[in-house]
Amino acid sequence: MKKILFSAVIAMTLFAACKDANQTTSTTPANTGYTLDSSANIDYAKQTLIISSKGDLDAYKSLYADTAYFWDNASKETVQENVDIFKAIQAKGITMKLDTFYNAFETVNNVADPSTGAVNFTHIYCSITFSKGDKKVTIPFYQANALKGGKIIREWDYYDASGLNELMK
Repeated sequence: MKKILFSAVIAMTLFAACKDANQTTSTTPANTGYTLDSSANIDYAKQTLIISSKGDLDAYKSLYADTAYFWDNASKETVQENVDIFKAIQAKGITMKLDTFYNAFETVNNVADPSTGAVNFTHIYCSITFSKGDKKVTIPFYQANALKGGKIIREWDYYDASGLNELMK
């Protein structure tokens, strides 16, 4: 009787162990990377917004690789073309003020992105106020950056440009 009871306990233990192993295997999501809520890359990416709001376009440009480009509201731009847009904004007498960072994080992938070769991507949510005379427009802004070799190689910016377009008139 003891042998039967002992065998039954062992069988139940093995069954439970196998069941747990199968559940872990079938319910564990693919481990493609991890997320950081603070990092040197986040601080680096934030500098693009801090420096550009101060108008130091040479320092701003130095944060990007020579071959970097932007997707600014889905329009592809080189770094120089992006700098030229800032110059046009300044030439119209418009000032830019970074209001606040709402959220910033970095994703670090286990496999490099095929289009950029990057594994590090920062994501920043903030608001920026543009002013011209007594007119102001505050714009919620999202920026993502692909970083490689200590420089930003791609940037994706999404925001509602309608208020800024009105100030440019």
